[in-house]
Amino acid sequence: MNLIETYRKHFLLFESILALVITAVLISILRLNVIATKSFILDKGMIIFPILTIVSFVLFGFVLTSITIILSLFRIPDSRLQFLKGRPQYIQVFNIYFFSIVCLVGNGIASFLVIILAPDTTTFLFYLILWMTILSGFALYRCVWALYHIVKISNIKIEQEKSLQQ
Repeated sequence: MNLIETYRKHFLLFESILALVITAVLISILRLNVIATKSFILDKGMIIFPILTIVSFVLFGFVLTSITIILSLFRIPDSRLQFLKGRPQYIQVFNIYFFSIVCLVGNGIASFLVIILAPDTTTFLFYLILWMTILSGFALYRCVWALYHIVKISNIKIEQEKSLQQ
């Protein structure tokens, strides 16, 4: 199996590793000046962490709305999406969304806990939240990608019916 096929099968794992690599690069850059990093976290932490908390939970609402749209599209009788129900892609779509939910809720809770428990947070927590934010970005990209393709597949049947009626 070549790399492209492996990526297509395990893209969530690949994207998690990519987020880890990007975070490691950012940490390496930040570690060049440790004192500035600590002062940045202390100075800007009380601005960044509330924003991350709010954005994470708002995007969590977007993901839930997307799941609702997808479930409603799958319930349309004679929908083109019905053929997906017994296939592995059906489970894969929901794995994408549940992975995104875990990332966003984890990021939101971690950011909230930093605000409540440790305003003078350690750099480790900052780096962990940085990684979770990057991972959430990849997960959201994948959710939008899945939603786009599901809507595209469901519209094929509608467009075919319209052309037959004209």
